[in-house]
Amino acid sequence: MQRIGFFGGSFNPVHIAHTIHAMYFMEQMKLDHCIFIPTYKSPFKVTEAPIVDDIDRMRMLELAIKGNENFSIDDYEIKQQKVSYTIDTVHHLKSKYPNSQLYLLIGEDQSRLFQSWHQWRDIVDNVQLCITRRALKEVILDQDYYKKLSSSDQRPPIWINAPFIDISSTEIRHRIATKRPITNLVHPEVERYINVKGFYAP
Repeated sequence: MQRIGFFGGSFNPVHIAHTIHAMYFMEQMKLDHCIFIPTYKSPFKVTEAPIVDDIDRMRMLELAIKGNENFSIDDYEIKQQKVSYTIDTVHHLKSKYPNSQLYLLIGEDQSRLFQSWHQWRDIVDNVQLCITRRALKEVILDQDYYKKLSSSDQRPPIWINAPFIDISSTEIRHRIATKRPITNLVHPEVERYINVKGFYAP
């Protein structure tokens, strides 16, 4: 049975923390493959206008993972052209990979809101939930809260010990808008693509 991981987000733009966390995710969970799934529109951001179009977000992802045969992209959510719900993506992946165990990676910040996700209980019953946290640093966890994120058969979330990298897409967009460099925050080819296209500039 294959072990397939997936990792969703707007990736606007994709940055090095995304791919580094995906690498640690693969290693710790002994995954055969990790799929990046760019969202069309997050249910938590339905009123936000797109900053760059879907094709360009996909292209930046392609550049960021180029050469890594363990990574791929699935444009399922973008093709739906509607608000993206993770449970729908789970069903899509279960159909696409029927003989696989699925692992979902989310950040610790997202985990705090996880009980507000659409059909979140069905998500944890169908996949192994994995959460990245700050490595090499003590983190005080609300154990009672995280127990509530267990599946119906009491399968708890698994913590992925990826290094803490304090980078966000919001910060990168702000740096570009204020004419500050983003070198080493994104992959070199992604930086070149952003510069050529003039994305996020004032």
